[in-house]
Amino acid sequence: MIYCFDIDGVLADKTTIQKLDCTKEADRLQFEKAVPGLPARESFIYLVNLIGSTRKEFVGLKVFNLVSGIFFLTSREETLREKTNKWLFDNGVYVNYDLFMRPTGNNDTCPKLKVAMLKALIREYPGQKIMFFDDNPITCFAVKKQLEKYGVSVCEVL
Repeated sequence: MIYCFDIDGVLADKTTIQKLDCTKEADRLQFEKAVPGLPARESFIYLVNLIGSTRKEFVGLKVFNLVSGIFFLTSREETLREKTNKWLFDNGVYVNYDLFMRPTGNNDTCPKLKVAMLKALIREYPGQKIMFFDDNPITCFAVKKQLEKYGVSVCEVL
């Protein structure tokens, strides 16, 4: 099983940034300043660590390149990778993970971006079940509609 978590809205409380449109430069700069101070949603941090601590190195006959099988799929731009990794560590994420981020300059909608990220995982780990956690109902709908047939389950986080 592969577990995929959105960051903003699932692991991080995005109340203070939810109205920002990160495809606009002014909002992008405001978002970048806000990232280090976003409060953690501790129940989901706990869930990530719990899953990560109980994962096995082998799933079927395929060896994960990560012990945890945990991926973070975020619409944060690649330029925020260092701040994002620091935020994850500072807020208690202590498991192995891989981080998929929006390529710099990419203005795809969140649903389109997340579907593309999940398709990359499906290609990398064919036949594996994927559990995807996201707070955006439009993204959850798009993922379910397009990827359920590939073994992707969606958990919409409130």
